[in-house]
Amino acid sequence: MKYLFLAILAFALTACQTETPMEWQLRKSFEQSSERACRDKKGTAHYSTCYQRNMHKYNKFWEDVQARHLNVKKR
Repeated sequence: MKYLFLAILAFALTACQTETPMEWQLRKSFEQSSERACRDKKGTAHYSTCYQRNMHKYNKFWEDVQARHLNVKKR
């Protein structure tokens, strides 16, 4: 019975955390933009830092948009 409860709980938690189509589209767009911005550094040690920096910049921008227009609190 304990394992059945854990299975139901795990399913419920994962079902609640799925991305909406808008979030998925934004994430893909941010990834493509970051890849495009760091294209000249591809194959070097600086590519991952450039990619992470750009992803952070785009995610911060999206959090600001949500806070300003959709009344979502910043993390």
